[in-house]
Amino acid sequence: MFETMVEQGGRPVFRCESRYLAVRGERRPRLRLALDGALGDPVGGWQLADDEGRRYAQVSGDWNPIHLWRWSARLFGLREPIVHGMHTIARACALLEQAGGERIASIGARFVAPVPLGSEVRLEADWAAGRYFVLISDRLAVEGGFSTNARIDVL
Repeated sequence: MFETMVEQGGRPVFRCESRYLAVRGERRPRLRLALDGALGDPVGGWQLADDEGRRYAQVSGDWNPIHLWRWSARLFGLREPIVHGMHTIARACALLEQAGGERIASIGARFVAPVPLGSEVRLEADWAAGRYFVLISDRLAVEGGFSTNARIDVL
């Protein structure tokens, strides 16, 4: 269990408990796409820097160790540090707005697999269905829905 507590003026204002299950010595198969073609239209992509987790933590204040260094991510059962989920969603939202020419009013996500720092990430969208997909190589990492109006039904 990893517990985060934030105080302001000596008074607690935020508390979060995250529970992690680290399984040692057991290899699980990676989730891979078994598709004939793409999930949607190509929208764009980005390259994550190796220090992206620390840079995003400076802006967001989220210093969860799974995002910072390899040694700290390994304490939680990950091989490599992973990018913050909100970082991924924000990048996807910005690219969807640029490509679609409209502001995104709402966006939702389901995280399927971690996105390691240093990865090359690509974004695809099914514009008619209001769906997007974040991929690393042939692996689906995030899927979700978006809307340019205020209502959305996501997953």
